Amino acid sequence: MTKIDLPSGGWADVREASAIRWVDRRKAMDSLDETQGSVSRGFRALEMSMVLGVVEWSFDRPIPSERFESLDELEIPDGDVIAIACVPIQGLFFVDFSMKIENGKLKEGSPT
Repeated sequence: MTKIDLPSGGWADVREASAIRWVDRRKAMDSLDETQGSVSRGFRALEMSMVLGVVEWSFDRPIPSERFESLDELEIPDGDVIAIACVPIQGLFFVDFSMKIENGKLKEGSPT
């Protein structure tokens, strides 16, 4: 877990991407609305990374995983910093099909 300082003077604790599990990926993907445009879906994926990433914060309101609408109350600079801290989580939402399996093992030099 990483504690990040926010522009407003607050802080947020963000989980490491390695703590994300398959069920988390499913929740994130289930939240995406196929009828929306790609920009809207991308923004929702970013918000879901924040929902999954923030485990505690200094604000006097529930964390996003307890109340999604808490994100709406963030000042934009604070939201941007939290979003940037959660980018590694967002990167896990989609399977990396460039990885190769050779002889039952991840091929050397293949992205992980």
